[in-house]
Amino acid sequence: MTLNYYLISNHTLNFNIIDFKVIGFVFFSTLFTYNFQRLLKIKLKINLTGERVEWINSHGYIIYSITLISFLASIYFGLFFISKVWILFVLSGFISFFYVWKIPLLKGKNLRDIPGIKIYLIAFVWVVICVIMPFLLDSNIDYTSLSILSTSLFLFMVAITIPFDIRDIKLDDSSKKTIPQLIGIHKSVYLSIGLLIISQITLQLLLPFNIGIWIFTIIGVIILLNAKKPQAELFYSGIIDGLLVLQIWLIYSFSIFLFT
Repeated sequence: MTLNYYLISNHTLNFNIIDFKVIGFVFFSTLFTYNFQRLLKIKLKINLTGERVEWINSHGYIIYSITLISFLASIYFGLFFISKVWILFVLSGFISFFYVWKIPLLKGKNLRDIPGIKIYLIAFVWVVICVIMPFLLDSNIDYTSLSILSTSLFLFMVAITIPFDIRDIKLDDSSKKTIPQLIGIHKSVYLSIGLLIISQITLQLLLPFNIGIWIFTIIGVIILLNAKKPQAELFYSGIIDGLLVLQIWLIYSFSIFLFT
């Protein structure tokens, strides 16, 4: 995922300019944030049911070790460029922490409790870390590519996050006003599919024609269609989250044929 939105610039794929410091930071900071939020939810007794929570409770030593290692690795990689983009660190860190932790000024609510905002916060943080930060570290910023990539990733993240709100429709308080709560499950699935397709059309604007994008789109549509009915935890945490990896793998695989 990081590679996808970091390496595409100037309307081509530049797989020879990988900055592994940025890649390492995004990978480990994402791993830390996901684990930290999950552990914090358990600590605060939020959403204590489900297969994932049971697994975490029975493998606490592993989760805490991974969380600590990923935190230290994030600091290590971040030190190489934090002085240039420190404000993005602060912004994304604030949102990630207070997404779960309650804010006194919000009368004991956290950011995800603000009606209708949860899904967009997730997409925004991904755009900040995977697109805006790497672009700002580049001395030759192409603002057209930045805008297109930001739009593509934002729409993509909203698309694949909607199924999680469908999963939680019975758990979320009605005051959160998630998309499935507002328009229903079936319309939410079709909205998710529409956003996925638009995001991939937008991404294609930056590249020579890449069949990998369209194979991914077909696979993504099929997967999202299955969000209409209840699924096991693996469907969300494994298959839908796996779309993040599948996308770049397919684009990269077919780009090899294009550039050789």
